[in-house]
Amino acid sequence: MKAFPEGFNALDNDPAQADFIAGKSAMLVMGSWAIQQLYTDMQDKLGVCKFPEITGGKGNADTWLGQPDQSFAIAAKSNVKDAAAEFIKTISDPEIQTKLSEAGNLVATNIEPDPDKVNPVAMKVGELLKDMKELFVFYDVGLGATIGNEYNNTIQAITAGQSVEESFKALQQFTEQNRED
Repeated sequence: MKAFPEGFNALDNDPAQADFIAGKSAMLVMGSWAIQQLYTDMQDKLGVCKFPEITGGKGNADTWLGQPDQSFAIAAKSNVKDAAAEFIKTISDPEIQTKLSEAGNLVATNIEPDPDKVNPVAMKVGELLKDMKELFVFYDVGLGATIGNEYNNTIQAITAGQSVEESFKALQQFTEQNRED
């Protein structure tokens, strides 16, 4: 589809984002953390969509890769459980969630922010999220640092043209040798 520039596999976040802002690539695969800055840099030139389905490919455009923007937990052994619980109650308040939304954040609660006060790209992401059927976490997060890093290397190798089957066989071997039980 030529959505990414030649040599995209060698780009890290900053150069990839700079190329996208400069119009040198049609797409940038990025997380919600980048919405506010990209919108600031691009305004009405920025849009958001589900990753395009590939003809003959497997999967579903309503299965998303990601993780929740707002996740909180209180440690069982915490000495400040009451204060932590109060913080969670405060940040979950609809008024606070609305302010967070108006600041460009995706929120974890059901609020109806004023569309005129919310970043339109964040608003569109929120709308698209309503169609999401499944969410799976970033594999490098779920697999842990060692195996997750090797997973990232494997995906890089595949996008650079190496055999999918051979790459994943090597990853399986690496996983078996480095799995912490």
